[in-house]
Amino acid sequence: MRRSSPFALLLLLAIGLATAWGFATVLGERFRLGDVYPQYSTMRTDPHGAKAIYTALGRLPDIHCERNYRPLIKLDGHRGSTLVLLNVYPGELKDGNRLNGETLKKWAVQGGRVVLTLKSETGRLSDDVEEGEREAKEKRIERFIKERKTVRDQKEDAKKKPEDKAKSPQEKSEKEIAKGSQFKLPDAFADVFGVTVEENSAAKDTDETQWDSSVPVEPSECPPWHGRNFFKFAEAQDDTIEEEHPVKDNAWQVLATRKDKPVLIEKRIGQGSIVLAGDSRFLSNEELFHDPKPQFLAWLIGNVSTVIFDETHLGVNEQPGIMTLARRYRMHGLFIGALVLFGLFIWRNGSSLVPAQEQANRTDQAIAGQSATAGMVSLLKRGIPRTKLLQRCLEVWEKSLINRSPALLTRMESARNIIAGEASKSRWKQPLTDAYGRMCRAVHGL
Repeated sequence: MRRSSPFALLLLLAIGLATAWGFATVLGERFRLGDVYPQYSTMRTDPHGAKAIYTALGRLPDIHCERNYRPLIKLDGHRGSTLVLLNVYPGELKDGNRLNGETLKKWAVQGGRVVLTLKSETGRLSDDVEEGEREAKEKRIERFIKERKTVRDQKEDAKKKPEDKAKSPQEKSEKEIAKGSQFKLPDAFADVFGVTVEENSAAKDTDETQWDSSVPVEPSECPPWHGRNFFKFAEAQDDTIEEEHPVKDNAWQVLATRKDKPVLIEKRIGQGSIVLAGDSRFLSNEELFHDPKPQFLAWLIGNVSTVIFDETHLGVNEQPGIMTLARRYRMHGLFIGALVLFGLFIWRNGSSLVPAQEQANRTDQAIAGQSATAGMVSLLKRGIPRTKLLQRCLEVWEKSLINRSPALLTRMESARNIIAGEASKSRWKQPLTDAYGRMCRAVHGL
């Protein structure tokens, strides 16, 4: 098999390394800038991201800052922790599948603080949501209803008695059918806290923001407001959580207004609190670079030791799988070893590790054909010395004799004398053909 040129292998390896380096560089640049992530993600470094506030808080000695990629229902709040949700669409406050109000309320009841800021741009309220988002939301609700109904039916079938299973649907009462069709959707934020969001179309960026005295920050140290969203409270608000242990649930407190419309509100629940802001731009990288307000941000985050920035409501979720487990258990070496073995397998099938045999294609090494007589002569030359050739011929002829008369023995003795005489002479004095002829004539008595 023809071996590959070392230069060709090195060139192929160089091309592969250059391609991998270029691909890794492009991906690394994209992930470094963070523009692959949604706006106000803490992994985004451009003006529309929020990595500046995440990095700044993480550098403080007494604060631990982290990101959340798991469902909010799996988190537990505690005293000294703040959960931050940035750039929330106002329409999500009415969608319990995307933003569960009971989950955030539980966080506050356990002593944590919730900071929720709304998307600054206009035209994204619940009544103005794009058709694609509306359809996606309806599909999620239908899927959720179907899953809940399936689970409920399975539980009811398991609890049914044999006599109940024998009943036909016609035998069931209307009350039983109505009871079986009831289910509870996730609690929306607006329903749990009694607050909705509306848009003030007359608001402008030049409008002055009125700050309440309960905000322990000078108005000059408060950020400028850009959003047009404002909050509207329901006529009746729940004073208890629908749990085993009711807690005190105070009314919303207005902290800032624009044109007499509340844009920043806070609510104390149990040992914690919830803060709603109608604008998110003051937490963006761009705003923190041009006009940071550290005193206001310190009050907003609170005197806590742990700050969690939620990424799930932005669409950045942790998908459990093989790669997630590999990163968690640090199995990087196993994958590198597998890649090395795969490369060796390709190399083994592409080029043999055993050196290839050189083909004998030279004309000077070719062997010409010979006759049988020439072959016999060549064999005799290689197998019998010249000095013993006549003696060997006489021995072979003697073995073929059947009857040995006295006269024949005498002639054979004469042939032996001829052979002895030739042996005493010089090796190259005369050819053996003459001695062979004399020996033959002596044996046959000629």
